[in-house]
Amino acid sequence: MDIPKDKSFPRDAGQCHGCGGNGCKECEDKGWLPAGHAGIRVCELEVCSNPLPPGHVAVYCSNECAHADAAGVGSNAKRSPISVRHSNLKRVSDESDYKSHCPECKKGVLVVRRHPKTFRIQEVDFCFLCGQQFIYEDIDVLRSREE
Repeated sequence: MDIPKDKSFPRDAGQCHGCGGNGCKECEDKGWLPAGHAGIRVCELEVCSNPLPPGHVAVYCSNECAHADAAGVGSNAKRSPISVRHSNLKRVSDESDYKSHCPECKKGVLVVRRHPKTFRIQEVDFCFLCGQQFIYEDIDVLRSREE
């Protein structure tokens, strides 16, 4: 598949959701849209929603998202966040200070998300299986471990 139709796209452009890169009226027959445009195609995994680059041929942004969707990920993705204390969650293993079992679905994992640039621990986390969001009430304790 040779997409997008117009190859002269800026680096931060996204694939047109309306045509999947083949060209349509919305993207002026280019197959891509400028960054920030509401019509950019995003990863099909509901809890991910990363924008797809113009030449991307899959509906998921990564293999991880494809596998997660096949496993039924996201059943709780639209529910309101739940406040929890990280210190009260059951850890995945004795070797992990952070990874915990999801208290909602009991099968998924919360990994304690980090900011992509600063690597600071984030207050909001989500289960990789069911998509339930959690807010850590004891975020200051978590962050103080690394100072």
